[in-house]
Amino acid sequence: MKVAELASLAGGRIVRGDGRAEAASVTNDSRQAAAGTVFVAIDGHRDDGVRYAADAVRLGCPAVFAGSEPPVGLEPGSAAWIVVPDARLALSAIADALAGHPTRGLRVVGITGTNGKTTTSYLVAAGLEAVGVPAALIGTIAIRSCGRTRKSSLTTPEAPIIHGVAAEQAACGGGALVFEVSSHALKLRRADHVDFDVAVFTNLTQDHMDFHPTWEDYLGSKRRLFTDLLPEGRVAVVNAADPRVAEVTRGTRARIVDYSMDPGSGAEIRPISCKTGIDGFEAVLRTPWGEVAARSRLVGAVNVMNFMAALGAILVAILQGQ
Repeated sequence: MKVAELASLAGGRIVRGDGRAEAASVTNDSRQAAAGTVFVAIDGHRDDGVRYAADAVRLGCPAVFAGSEPPVGLEPGSAAWIVVPDARLALSAIADALAGHPTRGLRVVGITGTNGKTTTSYLVAAGLEAVGVPAALIGTIAIRSCGRTRKSSLTTPEAPIIHGVAAEQAACGGGALVFEVSSHALKLRRADHVDFDVAVFTNLTQDHMDFHPTWEDYLGSKRRLFTDLLPEGRVAVVNAADPRVAEVTRGTRARIVDYSMDPGSGAEIRPISCKTGIDGFEAVLRTPWGEVAARSRLVGAVNVMNFMAALGAILVAILQGQ
């Protein structure tokens, strides 16, 4: 795509240079800048990416997208400088566009919550693959797509990585993308242009207050997945027993499917019978799609909860993909 097209997509204005150059990729890491790779200068938690714009330009990037005018003394040469209203949102939009909007062709499951995200994400991916749906995975432990696994440095990486993984999965046969969506990522808009089919809420406890200035900010970040990013008509699979569930899902346009360990709770996914022990659990679960007999070596009631969350997401993803 031409830089001018990306500038329009990001709601930006070109203040230096022009938009005739072609862009093939995007980065917010100046060390990865190159010919054909545009640089988005993020005003980060600890640093301002504008400081590194000159390095990106020297490495040949055709354009810099930033939330401010170019600094005095910076000579961008042939590189364009585009001022955007929100650099993080621009990074997300550009990454999605340059990757070819890959999540639109995948069944995408996003999992958020203070605890249980990693276990639930692995259960969802394994369940989908067991029924013949290849699943890419992004999370705290690893990133996996097309049979390739690499280490992960963040629970939810920056937008270029998310859409890059989705594009890899789409290119090698499609299927699904399952990933952990942290409160950091939601606040920093890393997943804003992901086309979610299912969003899972595990639980909410007070955490990450080194990053979120207030409890409401933390809660509001989690809520974004259900109110801002999950389209109308999609499904939210949520923990009915969590005292914050109503606040997290307030304003969502999605259908809500809830789950609970309490057989008498009225939750749509709940145990009819359940035995837990040191060797795992055995349960018969009621779901909106019929009864499911389950057995797992995962230990404890908390993992029965993770299993029910994953089961709901798997069934929705399968049925919506038909």
